[in-house]
Amino acid sequence: MAKSHPATESMSAHGRLALLPFFKSKKGRDALTAVTFAEDGIALARIRRAGAGPAQLLTCEFHPHEGEAATGLREALSETGTANARCTTLMGGRDYQLLLVEAPDVEPSELRAAIRWRIKDLIDFHIDDAVIDVIEIPGQDRGRSRMMYAVVARASRIRARIDEIEDAGLELTAIDVGELALRNLTALLPEDERGSCLLWFGPDYGSIQITRGGELFLARRIDVGAAQLLAAAQHGDPDVGDYGEPLAALLEQVTLEIQRSLDYYDSHFSQPPVQAVFIAPTAPELAFLNAYLGTNINIEVRTLELDRLFPDAVLPDPVTQARCLTAIGAALRHEELVL
Repeated sequence: MAKSHPATESMSAHGRLALLPFFKSKKGRDALTAVTFAEDGIALARIRRAGAGPAQLLTCEFHPHEGEAATGLREALSETGTANARCTTLMGGRDYQLLLVEAPDVEPSELRAAIRWRIKDLIDFHIDDAVIDVIEIPGQDRGRSRMMYAVVARASRIRARIDEIEDAGLELTAIDVGELALRNLTALLPEDERGSCLLWFGPDYGSIQITRGGELFLARRIDVGAAQLLAAAQHGDPDVGDYGEPLAALLEQVTLEIQRSLDYYDSHFSQPPVQAVFIAPTAPELAFLNAYLGTNINIEVRTLELDRLFPDAVLPDPVTQARCLTAIGAALRHEELVL
């Protein structure tokens, strides 16, 4: 797993980043609800863990809503019967930055201050207003500078998210980020034992990340989103291989970013080659992604299928699955201890 460093104030044990360290899990409560917010609605997912058995997906729903987030959340919780649940949530993708930085050569007790100094010129707001966490990167080649990810968010945005959750009556245990939620999903894949690459698209941006054995090795964003791909697809007929110039240009860009990510992983980590590229469900559905990437990347391309990860779950339609994907990943958060 990607390790969260114990030196920061916002760390949790068991390798989980948590921007809220002060919420305590209660023993005997084996289900966790995750809530994520979109411009047009709220996604809810609920995962139960029973001992060492597989995680069970209990709830996977998207509730359309416009207006105040807390109001929409209360309505969704009332419909699903999950009011007062123990929950986690994610920061919005545009509400934090994930920065790849050289790890300071300092004692653990000094890491947080050193990271603050290192990133102060990389963010567009005052460092005193920043909440910072770090994610260690495993398996780096010796002889290279050791790198880590710094997660940086405005304190005001975190406070706003806390208020939205608490105003709806939920017991908030932690705030995570999308990269780790997606990491939780790929960790369930048998292919992740040797390494997997995940391609995910939100409405206005995408992400590529490489994991192995449940650990996050690489995460990067790309300036291509599902809305752009859908709009570009109107200039051709991609279902029959007619991509049209706008869509072909975007797909070429995505292919290049995937190849760069795979090359970086191969050159910077002493690990076996990635087994497959998995494409996460998209909203709207973009079936042409598999066909294009499958013929332009020299590695197996597959769809991330939730019925394979949760064979006993009753799943909604593919678009709803896509809307709930990061919420499901967030609900997979496994807490042994929260500091």
